Amino acid sequence: MDKLETILTLMRLPGVGPARIRRALAVLGESGMPIEEAFSASGRRLLTAGGVSPSAPQAVIGHVAEQLRRESVHCLVAPFGEFALPDSARKNLPPVLFAIGPTRLMAAPSVGFCGSRGATGRGLEVAADIAEQVAGQGFNVVSGGAKGVDITAHRTALASGGTTTVVLAEGILQYRMRQELRAVFDPARTLVVSEFFPDAPWLAGRAMQRNRTICALSRAMVLIEARRTGGTFAAGEAALAMGVPLFTADYSTKLESSIGNRILLDRGAIALRQSRATGRANLTRLLATARGQDAGKQDGVGGSAVGQQELFAR
Repeated sequence: MDKLETILTLMRLPGVGPARIRRALAVLGESGMPIEEAFSASGRRLLTAGGVSPSAPQAVIGHVAEQLRRESVHCLVAPFGEFALPDSARKNLPPVLFAIGPTRLMAAPSVGFCGSRGATGRGLEVAADIAEQVAGQGFNVVSGGAKGVDITAHRTALASGGTTTVVLAEGILQYRMRQELRAVFDPARTLVVSEFFPDAPWLAGRAMQRNRTICALSRAMVLIEARRTGGTFAAGEAALAMGVPLFTADYSTKLESSIGNRILLDRGAIALRQSRATGRANLTRLLATARGQDAGKQDGVGGSAVGQQELFAR
């Protein structure tokens, strides 16, 4: 088996999930054994010693591998040594990612976006404004490809001449580009990644898991609208738990569609407000954070410039 077929076989081992795959890859790496030799006699001994059963059904592996090759899908594996990633990303990324497009975007300075599929019109306006500013500053926009806030962020980044990464909640062979992206799609500026077996269907649980990957690829996360429960709120919680700076839109009217924003702000998210001078989102602190700079209070939240800001009106 080659590397791709070996990875697919590992993913189909009975009872093996991301943690065991990560362990198997680590065991192989520590021994200096190429991934391609994982199912040789010596490789099987290493896998067994590492707590991974070496036997697996392989009936569909060759067929799936051929589909991936035909679609020019890259297979990226931990510890992702070919990319200049921060340690936090290496720790939190899944052990295997399948990718279509410019893999250089894996290491691009990125800002993640999350928000309701049923976001209000005002929420979508805020998302587009922030994505346009972020892309204009050279940051890659990362989101989940869903309708609503996700697709607005992707589309705006591409329309602004920027780049974007679409993180899937299904296998990469299941991906179908949304109509909203077709007019602005550029294969040289769009990376699509999936951590799931290539023919896996979309599931709500996979969407939750995918949100952690969005966070891991991002230097900061932007949350537009979240209810008190659901996938967007869980994405915000994941960002806080993973230590990824979370910036949350702060609205003048407290609607049910964004009640989760206030809860997350109370838990440590940073308020995103609009500049009174321009009417656009004030991203001073967000951009400084994404650049790895010490932004302090310079966006005015809790600082001397608070008079220059106001809540997003709606």
